[in-house]
Amino acid sequence: MEYMGKSLGKWKKMKDSGSYSWPKWIHVDTGTEYDPEGYDMEGYDSEGYDRAGYGRTGYDRAGYDKAGYDKKGYNREGLHKITKEEYDEKGYNRYGYNREGYDRQGYDKEGYGKSGYDRAGYDREGYYRDGFNREGLHKITKEEYDENGYNRAGYDREGYNREGYNREGYNREGKKFIDIQNKEDVNALLGTRIEDLNLSARTLNGLLRANIHTLQDLLHMNKQKLLKSKNLGKVSVNEIISKLEYYGWRVNEDGELELKEIEETIETENLQDEHDETKTKDLSSEQTIAGDKTQEELENMSEEELQQIIANNDQTIEENSTAIKKALVQRILAQQKTISEQQSEISKLSSQKKEL
Repeated sequence: MEYMGKSLGKWKKMKDSGSYSWPKWIHVDTGTEYDPEGYDMEGYDSEGYDRAGYGRTGYDRAGYDKAGYDKKGYNREGLHKITKEEYDEKGYNRYGYNREGYDRQGYDKEGYGKSGYDRAGYDREGYYRDGFNREGLHKITKEEYDENGYNRAGYDREGYNREGYNREGYNREGKKFIDIQNKEDVNALLGTRIEDLNLSARTLNGLLRANIHTLQDLLHMNKQKLLKSKNLGKVSVNEIISKLEYYGWRVNEDGELELKEIEETIETENLQDEHDETKTKDLSSEQTIAGDKTQEELENMSEEELQQIIANNDQTIEENSTAIKKALVQRILAQQKTISEQQSEISKLSSQKKEL
């Protein structure tokens, strides 16, 4: 009688196989599933190795196959099965390091990468990428503050960060940082009293006579309406706009007041159509725009320079704004994706903060 091509000999099938999905065989002499030498009917011992010392997967107890190679493909001499040398086809030895001494993650045996930093971001001297060690001392100054006067958290000795704000969000002049994604911050900004803008007496009185008492009231106005007000002149209007820019507002193409970040996002939808029209026109035209500036020159100017042209040419602002708006199209469209991602991230952080 045979089983799987083998002579059963002294093996017999158990009467009750229980939950086994294959027949369980016992040896007549031992009464167990192993013969007197300790091997089952298939020829494997209790540890899963055959008489030659190889397991069911084909490797011996030392981890080598019958050809003498381990699971990584290296033999006992450290030579690879395919390349026949110390390094495999990808350039790594049996320990996982390449010829330069770096592992597959780019770190050497001591745990430092090619940039000189370990997985935690510290160099061999114990300084982090920002130049501070674990004790908070800077690599150059050997004290809490770096050569520019800022500590690891980014604050100077007076407690202000590189943008000029302290941990409470106020700058040295007492003005609070406004997060336009934070509804409470925006509402507080809109509620700012006109008297707190440090305007000249003439401009302040002109606004009060026009029944404008807060920034919220100014939102219902635009530059044209302010200029038409009998209580305000061109000088006063320019003073108001200049002061509002300090608070993060500016005049858009329609002369209305908008937060700078919001303007760049909202305006883009309308700019897309104009961008498509602009592409069909000859941008190499020698026609001058905004005085002595050509279309090509405008496109190469910075945003601040473009805004200055508007400020210096109030008498032709409508003509200039159209040309400059087209010059800003490419730049704003390119920034749209980045701005959108940043606003999305800020919104998530704001939501997490509220939940906490």
